[in-house]
Amino acid sequence: MHDCKNGGTCFNKKEGYHCVCVNGWEGEHCEINKDDCVDALCEAGSTCVDHIAKYTCECPPGRIGLFCHMEDPCLANPCRTGSVCEPDTSSGKYTCECPKGYTGEDCSEDINECEQGHVCYNGGTCINTPGSFRCDCPTGYTDWHCQTHVNQCSTNPCLNSGTCLDYGTRFKCVCMSGFHGKHCEQRCPAGFEGENCERRQFVECSSTDCLNGGVCSKGSCRCPPGYTGDRCEKKFDPCKYHSCPENAVCIPLNNGAAYKCECKLGFYGHDCKEEVRF
Repeated sequence: MHDCKNGGTCFNKKEGYHCVCVNGWEGEHCEINKDDCVDALCEAGSTCVDHIAKYTCECPPGRIGLFCHMEDPCLANPCRTGSVCEPDTSSGKYTCECPKGYTGEDCSEDINECEQGHVCYNGGTCINTPGSFRCDCPTGYTDWHCQTHVNQCSTNPCLNSGTCLDYGTRFKCVCMSGFHGKHCEQRCPAGFEGENCERRQFVECSSTDCLNGGVCSKGSCRCPPGYTGDRCEKKFDPCKYHSCPENAVCIPLNNGAAYKCECKLGFYGHDCKEEVRF
C-alpha cells in the first residue's frame, strides 16, 4: 500500500501509483509544503510568510494593506494629540479615536458638556473647560456637582464657648452670657449681657442653680449646647427662631445646638425650589 500524505489522493497506475495533492502540497507523496511566496504579490521591502496554501505579507513601518501596497495614512499624525489614529488596511483611509471630551474627524472639536445636560446642583454654574467641565459652586456647597453641603460651623468660628448655628450659606454665633459680636469675640461691660449687651445680668448664680448640665462661672450659668436661659432651664429649639424655604422642613441638630433645612420629597436645590423630574 502506498501512502499519500497531507490529504493527497492515491490513484493506481499500470506501472505503480500516483498521488494527487491538495492545494499547498507537492512532491511524490505530497510531503512537501509548496512555497506560496514564489509568486507572492508582496511589495518590495515587505516580508512574505509562507503558510499552507496561502501566504501573508508582513509590512515594514509606514506601509499597510494586504500586499503592503499602501502608505500608512497615520504617518502624517492627522489626529489631535491624545487621540489614537487607526488605519484602514482595506481602503488606506484612517479614523481617529478621540479622548473623552473631544469629537470631530481629527478630534480637535471640544465637546461643550454644559450643553449636553451636565447638572450643577444647588445653584451651581456649569463652566465648559477643554475636554471637560466644572461647576462653580455657591457659598456653602462643594464637590464636582456642588452636591455636598459645607458645614459653615466646621471651622469653629464662635469664640468664648459660643454656639455655632449653620444656615447653609452662612453661620450665626449664639454667644454665652456676657459676650457679643459676630464671633462672640467681644466682652460686654460688667453686669450686662445680650446680643448687644443691652440687658442687665441676673443675680449671680451658685453651684446648684444651673440646670441641665450648666456650670456656674463668674456669676452666670454657662449652658451646654441645646439649652438657654439664665439657669439653662430652657431647651433651645433653633427651628423656633429660624424659618426654612417653603418646600423644606427644619430639623434640629446636635441636641438643638444647630439646625438644617431639608428639602421635602420631590424638591432639591439651595432654596428647595428645584422640582425633581421623574
